[in-house]
Amino acid sequence: MRSLINPGEAVGIIASQSIGEPSTQMTLNTFHFAGHGAANVTLGIPHSPNDITYFSDVNDEQADAFCKSVARVVMSEFVDKVVVTETTSQDVDGSNSRSYVIGLKFYTKEEYETEYDISQEQLEDVITSKFLHALEGQIVKEVKKQKKPDYMPTVGKSAGKTDMETVSGKIKEIDNDDDDEDNEVDEDHDEEQAKQNVKQQVSYEGPDDDEIETMKKAEETSDEEMDGDNSSSSDDSDSDSDNEEDADADVDMDKPSKSELSRSAKDRQSEVIASHNMVTQFNFDDELGEWCEFKLELNGNETQKLLMVNIVEDLLRKVVVREIPHIGRCIRPEPDAKTGKRILTTEGVNFRAMWDQDDFINVNGITSNDVYAVLKTYGVEAARNTIVNEIYRVFDTYGISVSSRHLDLIADMMTREGTYLAFNRQGIDSSTSAFMKMSYETTCQFLTKAVLDGDREELESPSAKIVMGKLSNVGTGSFDVFAQMPRL
Repeated sequence: MRSLINPGEAVGIIASQSIGEPSTQMTLNTFHFAGHGAANVTLGIPHSPNDITYFSDVNDEQADAFCKSVARVVMSEFVDKVVVTETTSQDVDGSNSRSYVIGLKFYTKEEYETEYDISQEQLEDVITSKFLHALEGQIVKEVKKQKKPDYMPTVGKSAGKTDMETVSGKIKEIDNDDDDEDNEVDEDHDEEQAKQNVKQQVSYEGPDDDEIETMKKAEETSDEEMDGDNSSSSDDSDSDSDNEEDADADVDMDKPSKSELSRSAKDRQSEVIASHNMVTQFNFDDELGEWCEFKLELNGNETQKLLMVNIVEDLLRKVVVREIPHIGRCIRPEPDAKTGKRILTTEGVNFRAMWDQDDFINVNGITSNDVYAVLKTYGVEAARNTIVNEIYRVFDTYGISVSSRHLDLIADMMTREGTYLAFNRQGIDSSTSAFMKMSYETTCQFLTKAVLDGDREELESPSAKIVMGKLSNVGTGSFDVFAQMPRL
């Protein structure tokens, strides 16, 4: 008899031992990089939580262009500085408004066009079509958070917010009686009235004469500014723009005033304002493509102070300028020393999108460590080969030699049903041996299911026979020997 193994050899146990024993030496070396740190691939146990795709046979001249065309690019990679100017005002009807003038200072046009292959027009379109909508949505979420009872801290709840009406009432109240206000609150008012007074003033102590005079001047100045706002809204916009330039002189945004906007810029601003709820002004550097500025107006009675800089910076890291779905970075390593070929690596898997890049890459040489994606795209045999290659790559990184026959057997078991089965309790759920499943994990769960389903145990698997204390049918236990006993 000619065979690769001896009859009855426990090949499954041997294969599991050949991988399981070296794996115990790798449990402390879980987070390491595969070849180079840029790929960010986790090796060891567990292996490869990030999906990686490899592209071979890429020309040096085309490698840079390919990486730029498929890499994911977000807005934060274009912005050098964020400037936010917050102002508050009051209308004639007494309603408050809170406005934010947000300026985005980009890197030079030559830099981002060369680095990311993104034009000025594309960047402007992303701001108007994606970023502003996302910013308005995030502001709405922040305002809803402010309305929750547990949003304000204890000090804020007791003191409350101070608006222009409260300040005006406070000044009139102080004019009537400067000296006896605190005593009246302490002696004549009940607890409810005291709480109301606490909300109407910033501190428990009454202000002195200097503070009263300052508050009167502030109110007069505020009234004059509001009269100016009602007479000419365009003058107010110019004033806000000038104040912003004075507040932050080191940000060079040489932009024209609203009256000096070109016809195309006015049309663009009108279109942006019409398509957004909070935007009242918008301008973009059409000449150099190095800055963008817009103004948001909110209801001051319903909105408290927002940390607008943090909100904008968070959104800049989330808003995508260009991407291929499920593809992150594209890494361009050095060519292979033996073959001279360059193998590009991307974070993420999208086979169908990569098939469209056949001008740059060899689509027949695409490989990936995402077994499930390979299974769905190329079939079960390709998934089996992927399992073998990935397990081999894990051990080869540490210089551990594992027989390919063991890897083939393990891959065959994982793909035996035409799908991708893991070595866990979900992977063995399809087994007919209830004792084998109970001996692994969640004994009571498998026992309950077997009883309710009326499963029958044939005691054919080694695990089931061990549970019952019987000899396993492997090795010398795989056959019976009948010998003729001598007669006595």
